[in-house]
Amino acid sequence: SAGVWYVAIDLQLYSLAVLLFWLGQKLAGPMDPHDVVARSRLTAWVVSLTSMLMLASLLFFNRDAGFDITGLYFFGSYALGMMARWASGRRHPWLWLAALAAVGGLALMLEFRIRIAIALATSMLLGVVLLRGSWHWLHHGLLAWLGRISYSVFLIHFPICLLFNAAWHHWFPTQPWVNILGMGLALMSSLACGHLFWLLVENR
Repeated sequence: SAGVWYVAIDLQLYSLAVLLFWLGQKLAGPMDPHDVVARSRLTAWVVSLTSMLMLASLLFFNRDAGFDITGLYFFGSYALGMMARWASGRRHPWLWLAALAAVGGLALMLEFRIRIAIALATSMLLGVVLLRGSWHWLHHGLLAWLGRISYSVFLIHFPICLLFNAAWHHWFPTQPWVNILGMGLALMSSLACGHLFWLLVENR
């Protein structure tokens, strides 16, 4: 199941992020939560460590399919989002975003990968939205609902799509318009089952 595989990768990504924060705290030394300088030192360490692992992932690990069972393979995409969020809170946010775009561009020049291009574009979009304060449209009812159930949909959509694929291949193998209808029904069924899964499992 794609959902089970993703949970394993997601656990690794969370663990890597926690490890970087822990290591950053150790390197920054004892910290008073009210000490602005100490907090800045901690942030600098965490951002630096995250940047280094992001570069290693984008320039090395993500280019070797043998690493795709590890979080190292995906950490570049993961860290692009983290760095875009941090960039929006810096003193010169547009320069930080430009630097992040340059890093992503370098990775794509070295070897173009559509997954990295999508991750870079998404992180840039999120960074710009955060800077411009124009995220209020995301609170729309439909979008909020889709966001709420998105993880449940991700976990459950794969077997549902396989079921529709098998049924349509058996009954309508050569009818394109019926197959387009089947894709729509698979999407609606995935959302409906994802909502049910969210109600009965995730939201418990």
